[in-house]
Amino acid sequence: PASLETLGISWETLAFATAGGCLGVLALYGIGFVFGRLRAKQIAEKFWRAQSLFSRCQECADRSFREVVKQIKRRFQNVENRLDQAWRSADAEASRRLQSGTEKLEAQRERLLRQHERRFQSALDSHRSGYLAGDEFASKLARAEGEETRLAAEVSAQFRKRMNDLSREWRAKASKFLRALECSRKAGAEVFLDWKPGAWADWSASVNVAAAARFAELEVNLDCLAEELPQDAQSAWVGKSLLAVPLAVKMPVGEALLFETDDAKSGVEVVSAMNGILLRLLTSSPAGKIALRIFDPAGLGQNFAGLMHLADYDEQIIHRRIWTQADHLDRSLLELTEHMEKVTQMCLRNEYETLAQYNEAAGSIAEKCHFLVVADFPVGFSEAAFRRLQSVVTSGPRCGVFLIVHRDLRQPLLDKALEEDLRSHCQWLRLHGDGCEFGGRRWPGLRLRWDALPNAELAVEILRKVGQASIEGGRVEVPFESVAPVAGKLWSQRADGGVQVPIGRTGASKWQHLTLGKGTQQHVLIAGKTGSGKSTLFHVIATNLALWFGPDQVEFYLVDFKKGVEFQCYARRRLPHARVVAIESDREFGLSVLERVDEELRRRGELFRQRGVQDLPSYHKAAPGETLPRTLVMIDEFQEYFVEEDKVSQNAAALLDRIIRQGRAFGVHVILGSQTLGGAYTLARTTFAQMAIRIALQCDEADACLIMDENNAAPKWLSRPGEGVYNDSGGAPKGNRPFQTVWLSDADRDCRLEQIRQLADKTQWQDKTPIIFEGNAPADIAENTLLTAVLKNDPSK
Repeated sequence: PASLETLGISWETLAFATAGGCLGVLALYGIGFVFGRLRAKQIAEKFWRAQSLFSRCQECADRSFREVVKQIKRRFQNVENRLDQAWRSADAEASRRLQSGTEKLEAQRERLLRQHERRFQSALDSHRSGYLAGDEFASKLARAEGEETRLAAEVSAQFRKRMNDLSREWRAKASKFLRALECSRKAGAEVFLDWKPGAWADWSASVNVAAAARFAELEVNLDCLAEELPQDAQSAWVGKSLLAVPLAVKMPVGEALLFETDDAKSGVEVVSAMNGILLRLLTSSPAGKIALRIFDPAGLGQNFAGLMHLADYDEQIIHRRIWTQADHLDRSLLELTEHMEKVTQMCLRNEYETLAQYNEAAGSIAEKCHFLVVADFPVGFSEAAFRRLQSVVTSGPRCGVFLIVHRDLRQPLLDKALEEDLRSHCQWLRLHGDGCEFGGRRWPGLRLRWDALPNAELAVEILRKVGQASIEGGRVEVPFESVAPVAGKLWSQRADGGVQVPIGRTGASKWQHLTLGKGTQQHVLIAGKTGSGKSTLFHVIATNLALWFGPDQVEFYLVDFKKGVEFQCYARRRLPHARVVAIESDREFGLSVLERVDEELRRRGELFRQRGVQDLPSYHKAAPGETLPRTLVMIDEFQEYFVEEDKVSQNAAALLDRIIRQGRAFGVHVILGSQTLGGAYTLARTTFAQMAIRIALQCDEADACLIMDENNAAPKWLSRPGEGVYNDSGGAPKGNRPFQTVWLSDADRDCRLEQIRQLADKTQWQDKTPIIFEGNAPADIAENTLLTAVLKNDPSK
């Protein structure tokens, strides 16, 4: 306000000026809005005219385009018409010229033929007139006629001779065929007993390697099959026109069987025949040498329910049950393919073509033949099952795995490759409501008659006999006497360079040896579940070493943590090789045994330093008059050391690690056995790594990978007691050697130990009485050798 007064401007003047300015601005804005609206209207009108012009131009362009296309089509049609007319004209001209040329050539050919005929006739008449003029032609003609007569007689004689020979050959072969057919029928009657109770009263299992099964009879009408039989005397059929041919399948050199049906009645007949085949195979094969895997998805097991009586005696004969679900089949086929891998890699290798050849050489350790029986195929099959079945079809017979398959043709099979493999690798029999086909061909005059089945009571009785026989025959035993020394060879081996002793059969004819003291083969790790034959293997090792090597060559520290008396026999027989025999051992005494072995290591170390040597063979060379036996520390169920995490387990782990690492140079070897290597507490893996020899008996896949390399699951294929895998490469797959432990019965073992005791007494072997620890049994003061010696030297006693 002060500033306004200074300038001489009043408030009223300023307000009026401000209002006038605002009105001016508004007036200018209104004028601009009016002119802008007029300008926008002009632009819109021009845009509308441009759009109209563009639409008319587009229509003109479309009309021009259509006119051009019509012109091009008319020109193309004109050109095409002219070309077609020209082609027709050229074709007609070419046909006319061809016809004309052909007629000319035909006329020329006829003319030339007539000309040649005239010349030939003229020449022939000329030559004939020359011959007729003399006697030479008549002479030649007579000779020719005589030669013709002779040749005709010779040909006739040869024809009669050949016909007679052919007739005799035909009759001989026909008679031979009929005799063979009759012999086959008689042999079948002897091998395949009638299904009558009296015929099976004295039945016993076959000892033959091959099994066979008759299942039907084929009636052959030769009049229909041959359409017409010869009726002349020379070639007439020598037998009846109606033949009965028995049908049978022979294993393990035969092939699989494929039955195909397209109606319910034929399907029932085939399933009944399959039951008969299985019953015949079971009764004609050696006891315990056949295993069945039956898949019956549609019948839910009812079609083969009678065979379940076998499971009461040996579940492995029928694989525990009849399987009905798809996952059951997948698992069973997986097991079968793994079994085939085992047979291929552990039995056949590159030595045998088939399992039949291997079994013939293997004798008592022959492998079983497996039969996969499938009803209503392909019901229940998955895509994975198809692939595995294809492997069984193509490679199964070589590995002793055979198929007996009933295919229901009413069910589609999408896998054409599998269908072809089945029909090419199997004996293929297709049944219709009005006949049958063999190998896809329908022969006239053939009629199939299935063999009858036994009644239910007789079938159960027969299956019980088979089951009972399989218990006895299923055992695989290699006699111990085959690896033991004869009487004159006891204690005949020396252990300077190591010990080697046979413990079982490997392959069909070789022996598996336990080798200690050579290279990295110093210590042994043995694992096997209950019933796998681990205790028998321990006895075989200890007994056979004691038979081949004297007490001055080998000594034992025997520790058994089981709640049994496995090692009591060595204490009772006072085995001269034994230094310690611990029965039902407690952990503390087991630890004291390791401490004693550790002291022996230190003692031998001092002896080696005094002689300036590094190993046992060098020591024996440096000290010819002294002997240091190789020491074998054998501990069964060594895992008992580690049932608790305490001082005992810690000290045991440390001692075992030191003994295993240092024992090689001093001739001390450790053999550890256990049912399982799993658990929270156990030896360190670095200690196990020092044990190059691994022996796996029957065990699950987890333990198989623990005792062997993690990539070596071969032990999971082991299926019977005493069967094992010997590996001296630290568990690597390349070192696998399957073997069957020899069987050493308690009586035979005691007899062998008695022989050793008698030999020790005879040679006046000054053995030390072994230290015997038997659980909580009271000590016998008479066996305290130190106390006895003191009492003998004490005059005041």
